[in-house]
Amino acid sequence: MASRPDLPTDQNLSLLDSGLFDSFSFIQLLNQIEREFSVTIDFASYPPEELTSLQGLATIVEEAVVDFVEGNSGSGPDSNSSVPRETFLLEPSHPNWPELADLFRNMYEEFRELGLQLPLRQGGESTWLSNLEKSSSALSPVVGICDGNDELVGFAQGAVKFLPAYLEGQTAGEVLYLYVAPDARNLGLGRALANSLISKLWDGKVHSVELKVISGNIAAQAFWKSLGFREEIIQYRMLERESNPLTE
Repeated sequence: MASRPDLPTDQNLSLLDSGLFDSFSFIQLLNQIEREFSVTIDFASYPPEELTSLQGLATIVEEAVVDFVEGNSGSGPDSNSSVPRETFLLEPSHPNWPELADLFRNMYEEFRELGLQLPLRQGGESTWLSNLEKSSSALSPVVGICDGNDELVGFAQGAVKFLPAYLEGQTAGEVLYLYVAPDARNLGLGRALANSLISKLWDGKVHSVELKVISGNIAAQAFWKSLGFREEIIQYRMLERESNPLTE
């Protein structure tokens, strides 16, 4: 079982006073959980003290997100033709390769809704796929998963990158993308894709594996933490030079 996220131990620490959440962020979190997992949290079933502490919120989020996904992994009757199959290495010669473009475009549409400020240009998915075809599967592995109708419903892309010489010239693995089509979610596909891709990156003898998550994608943050990842760097972006106080 994947290690659980490190959680604060102060049961009485106020959520709002902690600086980690405000009331608006809390509402966003609830909306995202309901949208992504079709789960509505029944707060009446929790003791009042759990609703006002960091430890309590962490418990509620884990139960609603991580445990829900794990509990539904591979669910569904065997006779259902939509039951997903195992992950596989996806290469240009594979018949499902062209389907990556649609998944990539849909993924970026969701990124935009979550607050990503780098839009995908028109036809960008075709450019991405064309560049990917020229890459080595050893340095830029892609794994996919199909439903019972042999339609691609999810993929994960990674990369092995070389670190600067001042870091002893080591290599690091990176999870670039992981996406599952909305109709195929809550079946444990994301976890299967993540485990498969990360395993391939470790096979490359990398020093570590890293990834980026959109700050507004709280469900994804909980997901990756459940796999053993820990927060390390916070990325900021400035879109307009005029917003830089140094130029005023």
